[in-house]
Order: sequence, then C-alpha cells, then structure tokens
Amino acid sequence: MPAEIRARHDAASALPERSADADPKRQETATVIPQNRFVMEELTLTTPALLFSAVSLILLAYTNRFLSYAQLVRTLKEQHLQHPSKVTRAQIDNLRRRLHLTRTMQLLGVTSLFLCVVTMFLIYVGLMLLSAYVFGAALLLLVGSLGVSIWEIQISVRALEIHLKDMENPLDKRDSE
Repeated sequence: MPAEIRARHDAASALPERSADADPKRQETATVIPQNRFVMEELTLTTPALLFSAVSLILLAYTNRFLSYAQLVRTLKEQHLQHPSKVTRAQIDNLRRRLHLTRTMQLLGVTSLFLCVVTMFLIYVGLMLLSAYVFGAALLLLVGSLGVSIWEIQISVRALEIHLKDMENPLDKRDSE
C-alpha cells in the first residue's frame, strides 16, 4: 500500500504546475490567504530561554536597589527621630514612592520571567500560536518593567539634586558673610 501511495504522489508531482495566472477559470476562484502578521516566523525553546539571563540580571539589580533603599530608610528614620526636618520628611516620602516603583518593577520582571517559562511549556506541547502571544506578553511586561525603572531613576536623580542644592545653600551663605 505505501508503494501505491508513493506512485500516486510521484505521478501528481510529475504533472506541470498550473498557476492561477495561466488559468482564467482558476484565477476567479483563487483566494489569497493573508499571513498572520502577529505570529513570529519561528519560535523555539531557545527564544524565551535567552531572556532568562537578561531578566535575572535585571531582577538582581532591582533587588540590590531595594536593599539599598531599605538601609537608607533605616538611616533616615534614625535621623528624623533625632532631628525632625522638612528635608528628612521629604526624603522619606520620596523613598516611599521609589520603593513602590521598585516593587512594581520587580513584579513586572518576575511575571515576565514566569511567562517565558509558560511560553517554553506551550512550545513543548505544540501550542505555537498561543506560545507566541504569551511570549509577546512577556516581552511587554519586560518593557514595562524597564519603563518603570527609568521613571524611578528620574525620581532618584531629582531627589539627589535637591539634596545637593540643600548642601550648596549653607556654602553660599558662608561665602556671602
């Protein structure tokens, strides 16, 4: 039986191909199937795995940032208890906002990593279309995490600029005296 199937296949492949351009009757019925623009050409297990090292390093940087904020909060608390001031209070409020942003960055990054693992599972079980969409969501979450990181960096720079101005003001007063 396989020889019979092979013979039919060979006979069919020996026939000249007829395109829709050459046959007017076929031209009327020819339909163009649009390509799905949102599906990657090839999504393999290695594609989401490539993000593991990048996301892991980003999460490590976020964790280090969080730990330095925790230490700074403890220091500011002691400073505020001993000498309450508006500057210390403003720094505490600023740190609270930065801690919330850091938590958001970490949450988005971890969720992105989780979706990369889900993508790998979906590829493994053969659900290619779904895996492409899940991987796209993972990439968007990673972009969101990086965007929040940029926002947090801008807030940090503004806080340091205020602190530097506060340090410069006493020097300006001394120079004028």
